[in-house]
Amino acid sequence: MWRSILLSLFVGLTAPGCTDDEPSPAPDGGVGGPPDTSVRVKRVFRHYTAGGIEERPEDFTRNPVELFRRDGDTLVAVSGAAGGPGEYVFPDVPQATYYVKLGNTYVVTEARSLDLGVRRVGRADAIDVEQSPTALLDLRELDPWHVYPGGPSFLEDPESSLELVSDELGLVAHISPGLPDGINYVVAHEVPLAVLSGPMKRFEQARGDKARLVQLSPQLFGTLPDGSDQRYLSASRVLNLPPLSYDGTAPLRVEGTLEPLPQRELPLNWRVSAFAALAAEVNPAATLRESRLNLYPAAYGLDEGWIGYSGGVLRLARPFGVSADAVGTLHFGNPTPAHWGLVADVISHFSFRAQDAIGSSIQLTTNMSTRDVASRLTAGPIVPRILPPRALTLDGTEAYSSRALTPGAHVVGWQPPSSGAADAYMVILRRRGGRDDGFPTFLTEATLYVDGSATSLLLPAGLLQAGERYVLTVRAILADGYEVSDRPLMLNDRLPYSDAAALSGLLSVPAP
Repeated sequence: MWRSILLSLFVGLTAPGCTDDEPSPAPDGGVGGPPDTSVRVKRVFRHYTAGGIEERPEDFTRNPVELFRRDGDTLVAVSGAAGGPGEYVFPDVPQATYYVKLGNTYVVTEARSLDLGVRRVGRADAIDVEQSPTALLDLRELDPWHVYPGGPSFLEDPESSLELVSDELGLVAHISPGLPDGINYVVAHEVPLAVLSGPMKRFEQARGDKARLVQLSPQLFGTLPDGSDQRYLSASRVLNLPPLSYDGTAPLRVEGTLEPLPQRELPLNWRVSAFAALAAEVNPAATLRESRLNLYPAAYGLDEGWIGYSGGVLRLARPFGVSADAVGTLHFGNPTPAHWGLVADVISHFSFRAQDAIGSSIQLTTNMSTRDVASRLTAGPIVPRILPPRALTLDGTEAYSSRALTPGAHVVGWQPPSSGAADAYMVILRRRGGRDDGFPTFLTEATLYVDGSATSLLLPAGLLQAGERYVLTVRAILADGYEVSDRPLMLNDRLPYSDAAALSGLLSVPAP
């Protein structure tokens, strides 16, 4: 969830001393020269901290970028070379649609200049810790701890939780101390940290690396259709830790007395039923699985938009299959500066069971979401802002049903949402992982970004491998000001943002 800024300098026509009598430079080619047919790809990371913004250009020798031009159903590689810092240049690229590949991400565009930069919370030179992180906890004045009597179940009755956040390092970690119900203190050694933001980072006291420990506690939010209580988690207490050191050789010391957070109100009119009604457009066999609402701070403010996740302050989930609307008032504390602002999103998960070639039942899932500044999202009813793409096809045949495929290139097709044009589409190919319990892991093989005017896309040969099973998602994107040709990888930073997905059946590639 990151963003960067592309600086475009147009010098030729505005250079000092240039008059109407002087010849104007030919586009990208100098006076009277041939046009520049190169494609320039830039990638700069912008790291946000309390001390300001630091830019780090990508090292393309470690993370290479590739470019392919399409020739029928084949993608032909185009050679390139490093330019300036964070820049890679591909000469002699015909004026046509091409694919830029970075890792397993593809951007499909005709732009002659492409910015793949992103934004991050935390300083650029933070060092990863290789050891599995643990904490030594000595905490007082917790809210009385709540444990779900039937075992952990966030959807049925959320348990108390602790979240460790460092804005200096861009670190978010979940801590489960294993407390009994009703206790309000903890003294524990070697408690594992589940890091949600990537690798654990080294804290350096001399650099001012701080952290906050936030307790999220259950609160009541009316009742569910079956008469049971609907609960949610919200930030109730905080411990602000001073600058500290940690290098992984000993547990991270988290000690002190938690302070209560002043509680704020958030009005909610969430039309869950309106999202549930779109299940058949996701896939004719799909139903609503669950729905979630999240509220989190916008690190360092919203002047340049949302940078990325830096801990949550409220989580509400509707249990499996519940499509009743959620209306009422939520309460939460905010441990971050008030001027940062708050972002909210709602996510609806859909699923259906598909049969593979040997008759095994596999759960396939996808989601649709909408995100905005919290005050704006909750100012009125929360309803879908865009609908799923229609008429999903693969090689011209409907793709909602499970089917067998051959290895090689394939063409994905769709029609625009019935609600209107999308700003972009994201095509995601996922491969089934190793679990066989009906809820397998699916690993992302490729994510392809394409313009909102597109209604088809070539899946490159080599993505589908014999003996594997896949699922395909086409996601319609609605995001103010977003264009695939302009900083495409900053999509998750956009506000407001909405998406809706169409989901294929299970795609099996038989072994030879």
